[in-house]
Amino acid sequence: MLPQKTPAQLLFERIIRTWVFPEIQKRVDTSRQEGPIHLRLGLLLWESSNDPIIYFNDEIDGMMETIKFKAARSLEKDESVGHADIRGIERIKLNKKYWGKSYIFICQGENERYFIAFGKLGFLNDGNQFKLSKKALGYEGLQLTSEERFLNVYIDLHKNHYTGTPAQKRAVTLWLKRLKIDEIKRTAVDKVKRHLRLPALMIPDDDEIRPLLLEARNTYIDGHFFSCIASTATVADRICNNLIERYEIDKSIRKQIIQATLGQKISRVKSLGLITSKQATVLKSINIIRNKHIHPKRPITELSMKRDALKAISLLHEFIENTVSIFRDYTIEDGRFVPKPIS
Repeated sequence: MLPQKTPAQLLFERIIRTWVFPEIQKRVDTSRQEGPIHLRLGLLLWESSNDPIIYFNDEIDGMMETIKFKAARSLEKDESVGHADIRGIERIKLNKKYWGKSYIFICQGENERYFIAFGKLGFLNDGNQFKLSKKALGYEGLQLTSEERFLNVYIDLHKNHYTGTPAQKRAVTLWLKRLKIDEIKRTAVDKVKRHLRLPALMIPDDDEIRPLLLEARNTYIDGHFFSCIASTATVADRICNNLIERYEIDKSIRKQIIQATLGQKISRVKSLGLITSKQATVLKSINIIRNKHIHPKRPITELSMKRDALKAISLLHEFIENTVSIFRDYTIEDGRFVPKPIS
């Protein structure tokens, strides 16, 4: 597979496909053009918010007042400049006749790369994409190629087959069921291995924490590591809320804490004596992992995400042990759960 295209390169190709190629084809079809157009210069000029008027190469003569570019080599004063001497376009200024018009200027530079300058494209739906890619369009160096590129796409069109008579729908349902069974068989061993890596668990069978915790465990078992990290932090957050409700903290304080993020809650819950310093440290570690993946500052590998998911879910079990675990309030005597004695 070819490398992923940069946003600027993709935007350049969209410009070419949207306006430049159709204009070239139009000229060929109307016999206005003999032979191919070698794109050296291009100017797309909007007189209104409709389609632009497009000028190629020598047609642009007299339309420019100034062009400020980055040179690919040292130039002498008044030396003529060729395309091989251009390494970037800083800005252009159209002649007074065209001031205030929307435009896209395309210039070929060194190594057959293209550079783009533009102005006043706010009326385009994708106008903000130009602003975000302004520097890259001017200096990145974009490739004009007719080669087809491979693009990895994930497609799920099963729903499209679920049409027609009840019998046809049933056939599709059974077919998809077989696919799911085959998938489970292929991945079962890996899921079992991940399940066996999780700590043992024993908590009250309530309707609040238990289903969330089991869901967090299952995301790890099924190999959904990002979801595991996110849901682990959510469960930890909900346990903090549970402790606040359980000990009937003052209503105004309770509302403030419940509305806070997990990172903001930790010190508040600790100051109320609902968790220990050790438990607060565990929560902080969970929150660090959560922020690392929810708000990444650098690319994260699948292996790193997998390791962090196991670390996060293990830390959650550690936090549970002395908060909502059954053994926080009970002990086992003669095979029965009985309340712990007051120490």
